[in-house]
Amino acid sequence: MKRFKIPLKFASCMLAVSMMASLSACGEKDDSKQIRIIGKTQKSVYWEVVKAGALSAGEELGYNVEYVAPEDESDIDGQISLINKAAEDKVDGIVIAPINADDMNNAMQNAQESGVAVITIDSKSSLDDMVYIGTDNYAAGKIEGTKASEMLTKSKKVAIIALNEESTLAVRWHGFEDAVASDSSIEIVEKTYCNSDKETAKQQTAELIEKYPDLEMICGVNQTTTLAICETIEEKGLGGKIKVAGYDASDVEVEYINNGILTGTIIQNPYNMGYLGVKNAADMADGESISNIIDTGTTFVTADNINDDAVQLLIYPLGK
Repeated sequence: MKRFKIPLKFASCMLAVSMMASLSACGEKDDSKQIRIIGKTQKSVYWEVVKAGALSAGEELGYNVEYVAPEDESDIDGQISLINKAAEDKVDGIVIAPINADDMNNAMQNAQESGVAVITIDSKSSLDDMVYIGTDNYAAGKIEGTKASEMLTKSKKVAIIALNEESTLAVRWHGFEDAVASDSSIEIVEKTYCNSDKETAKQQTAELIEKYPDLEMICGVNQTTTLAICETIEEKGLGGKIKVAGYDASDVEVEYINNGILTGTIIQNPYNMGYLGVKNAADMADGESISNIIDTGTTFVTADNINDDAVQLLIYPLGK
């Protein structure tokens, strides 16, 4: 199985080139050629960027690309229904970010057997040889854990607000735990599960702060948990007193970095996930051989590097 990683500079250049290509509209759209993007939710800026990258590739390649997603990131049945609907519509390709690693497998296999090219982005399926384009989530978790270790200077007590063990993102906190395991002075005091519900994550943050008065850091594993932690810390006036590490870089998260509430965040490359997802689905539909894994890369962002040109391009792929 081949594995490719796209370095930050190259990924940034690809992003710029792909956006320019979409503006040039070099492919004439054929409505009979269809690729369906199935995201995890309709409520996130992150998925808007994935959608933009996908539509850009569709314009370039002449494919009719449609983005669909369940309302809520925990709606497994809703995502399965969208897979089945895409297969019934006889689209050429499905590019899906599975909510968990197992529950979508039957629907994806049925779609493949009906002749639809299926590619996963953002998070992996447990199916063997299923093409995956996106972040190496275990590696991202190790980066977060390594960077968090460097930031801990006091009690070195850390809490993690995770989603659930069935989530495709579970490997992120496994990577985090493995990264800090070599330092016996760091203690993960508790790991809670919020099932990607923001209000639950906020309540858990408040309880962790109350339960561990000397807690030094709380870590989130996606945008929902990161925002919940930051909001709670801001509401309690604890900005800068409890460190926060998390994921993604919405406008609110950028503000949290600039005002010292969010200590560091893992930035992914959702634009290229959408763009490369569509491009490779089109290639697969045309019978071409493609790589099984394409790692779109991650960057750890803090107040020290947030204004770097390459980082700004990742934060604002569609412009400010």
